[in-house]
Amino acid sequence: MSLQTRLFASFLLLILLTLSGVVGYAWVAPFQELEDMPHYFSQQYAWRFTPFWAESYAEHGDWREAAELTAQTSQRLPPAANLPATLGPAKIVDLHHAFTIRRVVLATAAGQIVADSTAELAPSAPLPAELRPHAVPILHQGQTVGQLVVLSGFDEAFVAALVGAFRRIVLAVGVWATAVAALVSWGLARRLAQPVAQLQTAVHAIAHGANHTPLPITRRDEIGQLTASFNEMSAALTHQKELRQQMVADIAHELRTPLSIWQLELEALEDGLQAAETAVPTLKQELANLERLINDLRLLSLADAHELQLTLGGLETADFLHQTAQAWRRPATAKGVALQVVATADLPPLWADEGRLYQVLHNLLANALAHTAAGGRIELGGRAAEGEVVLWVADTGVGIAAEELPYLFDRFYRAAHTQRETGGSGLGLAIAKRLVGLHHGRIWATSAVGRGTTLWVAMPLAPMRYAILPQSQPEN
Repeated sequence: MSLQTRLFASFLLLILLTLSGVVGYAWVAPFQELEDMPHYFSQQYAWRFTPFWAESYAEHGDWREAAELTAQTSQRLPPAANLPATLGPAKIVDLHHAFTIRRVVLATAAGQIVADSTAELAPSAPLPAELRPHAVPILHQGQTVGQLVVLSGFDEAFVAALVGAFRRIVLAVGVWATAVAALVSWGLARRLAQPVAQLQTAVHAIAHGANHTPLPITRRDEIGQLTASFNEMSAALTHQKELRQQMVADIAHELRTPLSIWQLELEALEDGLQAAETAVPTLKQELANLERLINDLRLLSLADAHELQLTLGGLETADFLHQTAQAWRRPATAKGVALQVVATADLPPLWADEGRLYQVLHNLLANALAHTAAGGRIELGGRAAEGEVVLWVADTGVGIAAEELPYLFDRFYRAAHTQRETGGSGLGLAIAKRLVGLHHGRIWATSAVGRGTTLWVAMPLAPMRYAILPQSQPEN
């Protein structure tokens, strides 16, 4: 069963349950107020006519005109022209009959019949018990001189007909309401299910390798938010797919170059065009390049799988920077590049894995040295910031264009001016970014073409209990 059908069935079930409750209550509800209406109308009519009967009794001192008065009072009047004669589509409630006096009974104060407009009760007969609740007293000079009963068409039969009409109206309205609500529910269910169906189609397309275009967002509710999230996920998957394809192509390229060199060197050896002592250094160098590439890829895969373990501890920042620079002074001097350390002794300690952080700076320094010409300068520095220590490696190389900076830490990315001979495998900065991220730090780059590049690393401070304190002097 589709989502649209389920939603429609749920809405329709709720509508039917509500309608059943309303109709059920209309059928079993105690219409106590309506059942009391005949008695109310009878007494109201009787109270309205008692002054005329009291006047007749005062004029004659007896009830000699009782028969004539009862006949006149109960005379049927013509219906009013501006009032409906019937109520309801089945015309089962006669309003004219309901509000017409159909019987008048006069009895003495003692309850003996004086006159009955229908002649059902003989004179001097006792007032029946079923009429006594409807009787009202006729007063003359403060004395009860008789009892008057006026019965209208608003009786039990009329009440039953009125209740039946009411129930039928409720049922008709319920049927129409159900039909309208069903149509609205179907449209609403379709409107709610349509974006989900589109999402399902898009997910199916992506699962089969298709690049899906973003879905239109036409709503601002949770479904609209879900569609927006799906578009973001789809874009991210497409980007990851492109990165994987590019990574495979880059790896193939990186492997092809040393293998091609190997093939040429081996062919030269085989043909006797080159001596072994000449080919071996080249083969060793390419083998080292392959080994470095494999190690870098393995490191990145471990970091991506969150399997790279860090041994965190307090690290004296200034000493660490000087030790790192010392390891790079010889290659820098050999290239004619000045390497300078800018760090004060009072720098706060870092909270890091010393080996992994050295690997980060190693990659940054190697990148800086590769792109700095002889006579240039590299600066390795550190300064305290709010809640962290910021390290940097600045060079005076050719710089990087602003539009290339967002991609600088992507795998296998090389700036436009970078060649393979100086750019390495293109994984150094990507590895640095992953290692810094594992330390909960940040890394970014700033550059100006023709003036050089600065790579920044912000690392967290060591907790106070791990701060490196000076050793105490032994007591004499």
